Amino acid sequence: MKPVKPTTVLKPILFAILFATILTSKLNAQCSLASSQSVSYNISLIGTGNNAWGFAFPQFDPSVGTLMSVDIKAVISVGAKFQMQNAGSVQDVYTVTSTRNDTISISALSAPLTNTTSVSKGPFTLQPGDDTVGAGTNASSKYFPLLSSHIINDSITSSVVGFLGTGFVIFDNTPKTNVAVTSGANSAIISSVGDTMNIYMTYYYCSASILPQSITAFTVIKESNQLANLQWQTQNESWGNNYEIEVSNDGKIFDSVGMVASVVKDGSGAYVYGYPITEGTKGILYFRLKEVSADGNIKYSEVRWINIENGSGVYVYPNPAVDFINVVLGNTSNWDVSIFASDGRLIQNNFFNTPTANIAFAHQLAKGVYFIRALNMQTKKMTTLPFMVK
Repeated sequence: MKPVKPTTVLKPILFAILFATILTSKLNAQCSLASSQSVSYNISLIGTGNNAWGFAFPQFDPSVGTLMSVDIKAVISVGAKFQMQNAGSVQDVYTVTSTRNDTISISALSAPLTNTTSVSKGPFTLQPGDDTVGAGTNASSKYFPLLSSHIINDSITSSVVGFLGTGFVIFDNTPKTNVAVTSGANSAIISSVGDTMNIYMTYYYCSASILPQSITAFTVIKESNQLANLQWQTQNESWGNNYEIEVSNDGKIFDSVGMVASVVKDGSGAYVYGYPITEGTKGILYFRLKEVSADGNIKYSEVRWINIENGSGVYVYPNPAVDFINVVLGNTSNWDVSIFASDGRLIQNNFFNTPTANIAFAHQLAKGVYFIRALNMQTKKMTTLPFMVK
């Protein structure tokens, strides 16, 4: 039986950060999806049907504006070839079935994007020694067009917190493609598969209001997990202004938590506000200032944010590191822990089932920024954190 030429096997793991395309629309006074701006990222993957892919897109920086929604789309094409032979001693009738399972896990989402497709070919009536290519009444080259520009997509509007920050959204794409004889006995089969996947992620957002003219600086510093320190400075300030402090857990809906009245001295001012962080708060807190003038005009500052650490979360120390790091994982699940360079190269990979992992670098790392990716093999929850090597 003549073998079918397989497609070229690609590098099994890719970790890539892609270029962004920015599209701008004119904003209305009240921002909506129809009047929002957008920024898009995409990657093309060409494989053999069963590759494991890892890649990353940047998170949305909340200082740029308010994230309204996130659209994720995968466009997938898959084809398979096979050659089957009747390896028995009597005539038989055969069917061949190809199955494709796509699973795209995303660090910012609790559930993956999935798709399952199955296509059958046949029946093939073959005499002993006949094959589907060179002999038999149904002799021909057999090709499966499993998927042709098939789209898997999701639009996220209510749970965008995982997409906010200055780090990365991590994607794990693990397609599985299988070609098998599903009816008939005593057969031999050779198959090959090729796939192309184009994956897109688009942020739709409203631009941050331009910093009110009187505010020249605004910072938020996390003093501890119990206190955030807000500071801002003003120039050319009008008498009678009030500054409302607004806080959000998701970067979209803000609540007023306090107010500071204007204190003008020579047209400038310096303000400090201590925000007590509620016990049990975790994740990212977003802050902005609402400036209300004496005549009722309202302007908003840019958004600032801090990350509240949770005692059961993953974190890395020492940071900066020299020749090792400790990773606090928090529990004794099975953990897959990888170190990546800033350009996406996989440096090393380790497995642990302890709450704390000591990782000695396999070789001396150059100075710079690296990323640790910890994947809980039971829950599939993934955490990515940066660290420095000095």
